[in-house]
Amino acid sequence: MDWSFGDYAAAATLLAGFVFGAAIALRTSGQLAYRAAAFLALLSVLALIWINGAVGIIGSEGNAANLMYGVVVLIALAGAVVARLRAAGMALTLALMAGAQVLIGLIAWLGGMGSGSPSWPQSLIGVTVIFAGAFLGAAALFRAAARAQAAASLSR
Repeated sequence: MDWSFGDYAAAATLLAGFVFGAAIALRTSGQLAYRAAAFLALLSVLALIWINGAVGIIGSEGNAANLMYGVVVLIALAGAVVARLRAAGMALTLALMAGAQVLIGLIAWLGGMGSGSPSWPQSLIGVTVIFAGAFLGAAALFRAAARAQAAASLSR
């Protein structure tokens, strides 16, 4: 591969973040739904950053419009802190991330951003649908974990 030291450092940082996040999720809850939601969310964010940095989603990797996807990552980080990783709060966070993903796709599509790409707008629409769907799937799993947790605390 024709990677620079910075490329390797970025990849190592992303993978370390994924492993660290997975370790935290495993310690936070023993519920299968929670763990699946956390894994799906972490994997989706990792893929979003990796794809965006490697080839770009809006046009090429050099297109400044791709920086908008940083908002999705910031929502993830802020939401995790505010929710203190509780399932109900994480469900809301992932739903907000899906909404931001769709909004960014709409802004790029309506603004003609990346229209010089041969697969535009199909690639933009496809990536938007895939990531928004993954975030919504993780939100649904977190919601199921929150409901199971609430039911368990009521039965005590």
